[in-house]
Amino acid sequence: MKSIRNLTRMTYETTAFKGWRLALSSKGTAFIKYFSDRKYGDEKKAFAAAEAALAGVKAMLEGAIPGHTYLLQRSTDLNNWQTLATLVAGTDGAMSFTDESPPPGSAYYRLAKP
Repeated sequence: MKSIRNLTRMTYETTAFKGWRLALSSKGTAFIKYFSDRKYGDEKKAFAAAEAALAGVKAMLEGAIPGHTYLLQRSTDLNNWQTLATLVAGTDGAMSFTDESPPPGSAYYRLAKP
């Protein structure tokens, strides 16, 4: 298996799964997601999706800089991003948002600087 911090290349012959596993834990919270070559089209596209998801999860887990403004964005394909809210980090770096109308299926979220 090829491994990059928090991303591991997985091949399960018994289930015919080939893809990437994202595994990250922080402060007692674990996040694990699989990115199948078949679902994303090939190994490179699955890796790109896993890498983008990892960046988003890290940004959310690491917190934000107090007083700074961030854009919360959502995508269903990791290519097209829609800004859902503009958030300002509190004095502790925390921000909160609830997606009141999530799309069916998978959705990906990220924080971006305006």
